[in-house]
Amino acid sequence: MFRPMPLIRVMSTSLVAAAICSAALQAQFQNPIQAAKDAYKKAKEQQQQQQQHQQQKPSQAAATNASTPSGASPASTGAGTPDSSCCTAEAMKKIAAQSGPDIVGIKLGMTPQEGIAAIKAHNPALKLYQVNLRLEHPGSTSFQAVPHEIVACNNCSGKGLQVGAEVIVLELTPPPNPPLVAVVSRYTNFEPTLAANLVSGLEKKYGTEYPGIDPRTWVYDASGKPVTTPSESAKWCANGENMRLVLSDGGWYAYAHGGAYPPQDHDDGNLNITHFGLFQRDLLSVSPTIHIGDHPCVPYAVVTSDLSMDTGPNSQMTSVFVRMASGGLIYAAQRSTHDWLQAEADAQVKAAHDAAAKRTGTSF
Repeated sequence: MFRPMPLIRVMSTSLVAAAICSAALQAQFQNPIQAAKDAYKKAKEQQQQQQQHQQQKPSQAAATNASTPSGASPASTGAGTPDSSCCTAEAMKKIAAQSGPDIVGIKLGMTPQEGIAAIKAHNPALKLYQVNLRLEHPGSTSFQAVPHEIVACNNCSGKGLQVGAEVIVLELTPPPNPPLVAVVSRYTNFEPTLAANLVSGLEKKYGTEYPGIDPRTWVYDASGKPVTTPSESAKWCANGENMRLVLSDGGWYAYAHGGAYPPQDHDDGNLNITHFGLFQRDLLSVSPTIHIGDHPCVPYAVVTSDLSMDTGPNSQMTSVFVRMASGGLIYAAQRSTHDWLQAEADAQVKAAHDAAAKRTGTSF
């Protein structure tokens, strides 16, 4: 069962200090798109350098008959590696162009520019913040700040609102491909409202629910049509916990929620080849108890609410949470970033192996 993850954050009690911090970071966020472009440009430059390095050594192909350097990844040998054409920038654009659901006009596959424009069109009063990831390259002692989330909120000061709060979080795909919106979540609260009215609004917006899932969930195929016929793969992907883009080390969770929301005080933690390696393991093995093939969520987009099927129609609700995720963009982003960082790691292993092969060590 998927539930939004509650967070408790502490801010300074000084309103003046909070205002200064907010204003400074608001100014820093004035051009979030440039930060994304810079990260993408740097990633492309690193890719081009790797390609040039490979082209300068055409004779290396003959050397592959020798033993594989110790520490090289299985992917570097070409054994059992899925076709990476799934996850190029062009392939991700095609996924982004597919029909599908939206949350207050925000669609999966939007660019950061388009996502921000949709937020402003929905509610221009929301304040915008950018939350970064600390991307660590193999062998590096520093990190690269890359945009991971766009947070829009009207309770950003750290003081929760009992009525009228709204938070929208756009989670962006990481480098090396250009950033796209892969996950959207929204929280809002209001005066007591009958659950039947909220359910009616959700069904009018998203169509027929996927059967047998609690809380209420909608699954869409690649053509944007609701999936209403049960299957193992669709059921597994309907669980929001199985549709996560990034799980970084000790960072900010990419879920809208109703508590105090000071995103300007945080980043999304560290992200490196180890984390993406864990994701690759999960993506390719899925579950020891469910045999539904590799990366089963690629064809689906999923909308999950926090309204339980057990909630009575006359129950009075004061908030609602809705989350939307693209299985295709999530897989392509994880795969492309993993392969990019793994190629860097493999290149370092090979360089160390080649250097060691040229040394004699000592005389005998």
